[in-house]
Parts: sequence; C-alpha cells; structure tokens
Amino acid sequence: MASKSDYIEQMIKKLLLEHGGSCEISRNSFAEKLNVVPSQISYVIETRFKTQHGYLVESRRGSGGSIRIRRVTNATNARHLMQLVEYSEGYLGQQEAFIALRSLSEQEIISPKLEQVMRAALSNKSLNLLDADERDLLRASIFRNMLTSLAALTKEE
Repeated sequence: MASKSDYIEQMIKKLLLEHGGSCEISRNSFAEKLNVVPSQISYVIETRFKTQHGYLVESRRGSGGSIRIRRVTNATNARHLMQLVEYSEGYLGQQEAFIALRSLSEQEIISPKLEQVMRAALSNKSLNLLDADERDLLRASIFRNMLTSLAALTKEE
C-alpha cells in the first residue's frame, strides 16, 4: 500500500501533467480534497518537489496559502541551473549531487554521458583524499562551477 506522501505526490504530478507542467494549489483546500492535513502537503512539496528534482516552487502566503509548482522546461533551464547553484552553497553530499544530476539528465538539460562524467568528478572516490566535511565543501564548489558554466552555455543557445 502506498503511503499518504506517495499519494499526495502522485496527485500533484497528475495536476502538473493536466496543466502543462505548472499548477497552483491552495494548501488548505488541496489537503481537504485529499483528506489529509495541510502539513502533509507542505512536507511532500518540501521533500519531493525540490529544485534538485527539477521543480520550481513558489509559496504565496498572501494568496490564501497558495503554492505554485512548475516543472522545469527548456525555457527555464538556465534559471533552474542557477537555482541549483544557489542550493549547492556550503556542503553538498554525493547523494544530493547525484540526485540533482539524474534530474538534469532526465529533463535533457545534460546528456547521459555528461551526467556520468560529472558523477565521476563529484564522487567520493574522486575526492577521497579529503575528510568528509572538506570533501562536501569541495564537491559543492566544483558543482557550482559546473552548473554556472552550463547555465552560461544554455543562455547562449
């Protein structure tokens, strides 16, 4: 049996599909419709619709708690890359980096071959001479530089 979180995620993805990759929901009314509490909606959005998963999320507190979710498209590739740059400030673990790369590949922002090259450069194996904290700091820096270069190339296209 799927969890409530899985169900909420699927319902949001269904809305995105029905509305061309973008939807706006009222947290309270959506929760009521799905027979869950609003905090469950927030939890799912915060954990499953992150920038590194290929979504842009905007909360609008003044509009009755509405939330706009957009799937990244080719038109927003450069913006998405720059948001990933902001996300990767500080420490970045290998798993987080790999999730972001998988998302970029699935959205065809990067090729599968480029994903593999970037994975190799960002892997713990490549950065094994450093302790964990230094490794995660260096990984974040390398990742930011890669994404900034990709964003610049994307803007030129």
